[in-house]
Amino acid sequence: GDDPKALGAAVLSHPNISLRLEARADIEAGLVDARVLAALLEVASDHRLDYVGPFVTGHSMYVKGTDRISNHALGRAVDIPYVDGSPVSATNAAARDLARALLRLPPTLRPDELGSPWDLSSPTGTTFTEGHGSHIHYGIGGNP
Repeated sequence: GDDPKALGAAVLSHPNISLRLEARADIEAGLVDARVLAALLEVASDHRLDYVGPFVTGHSMYVKGTDRISNHALGRAVDIPYVDGSPVSATNAAARDLARALLRLPPTLRPDELGSPWDLSSPTGTTFTEGHGSHIHYGIGGNP
């Protein structure tokens, strides 16, 4: 479904998702877009995601080096630094599989921006590697 409270409760209790404390607080406060929560639940069915965050709290208001407001500031992005028990890096095959899985999500959940250590392509969004060698960034724009 797309009920933010139900999705938030599902993320908070999912056995394959562990969250940073501030990320947990952002979900509890209702600050995270339902599509971000749904995307996490989708990929957590096949991967363990650890130390997930930030969503809003702990991330800058602007995209680094710009005056453009970050999707994090709007609750529409999340960073994933550990996949299947290992840090995200260019050599973590499970993390690469997760990044590819995010790009294959249904159109309503597919990221508009995906940062990762790999030069992946997406017909519907922007992918980038700069500044993302140690985590996967999932961001989705606009309104659902």
